[in-house]
Amino acid sequence: MDAPRCPGQDMRNWKPEDIFDVACPSCGEEIEFWKDEPFRICSACTTEIRNPRIDLGCAKWCKSAAECLGAETAAAIMEGSMCDRLIAEMKVACRGDSIQIGRTLKLLERADRLVEKEGGRALALVVKAAVLLHPTGQQARATLDKLGVDSETAGHVCRIIESRQGNPGIDTLESRIVEDASRLLDDP
Repeated sequence: MDAPRCPGQDMRNWKPEDIFDVACPSCGEEIEFWKDEPFRICSACTTEIRNPRIDLGCAKWCKSAAECLGAETAAAIMEGSMCDRLIAEMKVACRGDSIQIGRTLKLLERADRLVEKEGGRALALVVKAAVLLHPTGQQARATLDKLGVDSETAGHVCRIIESRQGNPGIDTLESRIVEDASRLLDDP
């Protein structure tokens, strides 16, 4: 007998609209999503596309999320949630400066692409936080603490931000990705 599953994830309860197509925002290729997939990689241009209809809010608090959804999916949900919170904090720090907000979001896109090429999801939180919290300056540590980021990770993020503000002394894969993404953004 099968172990009981979350009713929302049990495919026997799904409806036809729980499987749908989304156009890739980069190239227009149609990508099929299942309602529980947090992201897909476009086969035409390799852009990572987030599922616009995903609602796995239970994974943010359920102790069985990794078992139910798989560790990678649960981690991606948590990462997406954290990224959304970091974007909100960056927008507040930029005080409506649409040029700075737009530049930071473009830098995030480039950094995301480099993360995928260089080592995948294990690097993502540090890189995304360093990119998104750079405009907050010295408030970055308080923001990371407020969001519940562990002390070691928060310290690493802050050292990358400080190095981008002219205080050299950090050379990690994450810091190189942030610097490379910044150079790519500045090169026409």
